[in-house]
Amino acid sequence: MTADQHILIRKTFAKVLPFSAEAAALFYQRLFELNPGLRSLFPADTEHQGRMFIQTLAVIVKSVDRLDQIRPELENLGRRHAGYGARPQDYQTVRAALLWTIGQMAAEIFTSAASEAWTEMFDDVAGIMRAAACETQRARHTA
Repeated sequence: MTADQHILIRKTFAKVLPFSAEAAALFYQRLFELNPGLRSLFPADTEHQGRMFIQTLAVIVKSVDRLDQIRPELENLGRRHAGYGARPQDYQTVRAALLWTIGQMAAEIFTSAASEAWTEMFDDVAGIMRAAACETQRARHTA
């Protein structure tokens, strides 16, 4: 990722953060519209989950130019999500819901360049999470 992409991500997220509860609600609404089967992986009330989601996203955005420093946390997150039942293909749906949400919340500055930056960041993070989840699953099967 480039320095300009880091800036775009931080600028668009700065538009979202003051409305984090609304953003989280939109995200989960869109996620479940895109794949209703994912609903069963979450508690009935997603308010607390939404706060955790935004907090995690804030850490990722803050660290976007140094993801290796938060790699252990991302790997643990990937392992936990696998334990909850998340599958590798679910990350595509999450990405679509996230990009849609950021686009809704920061519409005036969510350009195609910003969308590309968010996509690249998400794919980098998801790659770390999926790899850790796969390693854990392989270890369970060989043990």
